[in-house]
Amino acid sequence: HHASRGYVYSGIGVELEQRADQYVVRRVFAGSPADGVVQPGAVLVRANGYRAQDLGGWTGLIRGEPGTTVELELAYHCGGHETVTLKRDTIRVRR
Repeated sequence: HHASRGYVYSGIGVELEQRADQYVVRRVFAGSPADGVVQPGAVLVRANGYRAQDLGGWTGLIRGEPGTTVELELAYHCGGHETVTLKRDTIRVRR
């Protein structure tokens, strides 16, 4: 398994980044559970009712066994705010 070809994990298919003191969805992988539900630029507020302190913490809250669900509370810079429930799946990330 070459790292250059990508990797596989179980989650919802978002890539996160830290912007100042916020944790933001940088991109959403096509065909993933988050595709069409979570928009890039969404700010993470809570995952399953918890706030994480760092990027690794958010990743830990969002990832989990395939078929299990995660509830995400999201805020958007336009002032929008929503809570979505996503079912985790196996995500294949192409490099």
